[in-house]
Amino acid sequence: MRHGFADWEAMRWRNDVAQWSEKGAVPSAARWVQAVDGLQSALKLTPGDPTLHDNLAVLNSLGAWTFRTGGEPSPIYAAFALLHFRQAVSLRPTSPYSWVGFASAKYQAGEVDAELFRAMVLAGKYGPREPRVQLIVADLGFLLWDTMNAQQQALAVENLRRTAQRQAPALAKLAEGRKRSALLCKNAIENMEKFIKC
Repeated sequence: MRHGFADWEAMRWRNDVAQWSEKGAVPSAARWVQAVDGLQSALKLTPGDPTLHDNLAVLNSLGAWTFRTGGEPSPIYAAFALLHFRQAVSLRPTSPYSWVGFASAKYQAGEVDAELFRAMVLAGKYGPREPRVQLIVADLGFLLWDTMNAQQQALAVENLRRTAQRQAPALAKLAEGRKRSALLCKNAIENMEKFIKC
């Protein structure tokens, strides 16, 4: 019964969080607070539900940008996002979406460290054919390229090659936006003819 009530409580907010995540913003502070309260109520009924932790993590990540101070993400909401992503990956350690969300939240919080790179690796490992995961890992790879060691760069290149096979236009657009087109062409194109075209 607890699971049923929790699912009923969370269902509406899960859909809203997914829509807000696609748009990259929440409509108002009041709606954000309602969503947090609704998901927290569901979590009290089923504290071991990794999906609820994922939803709360995404919601807090959105809150960090929506309620930013001085142009920077709010550190309080960024910390809550990390807390919930940590719970999600501990409860469901093979979820590529939890790992890629955790990696993104680490970057958002300014925590560029071994834990962030490990999360990127695990997202790639568990979601090698998940289009959204591939693109987010690629984006983090572009952003963090200059801070990576050779092994981390090799893993980022492996993800770029995998992503280029099915999502070349989206990946090219992402690379262009991050001013990493040369990096993409050099590392993700297999033969000279394609390289020249790139």
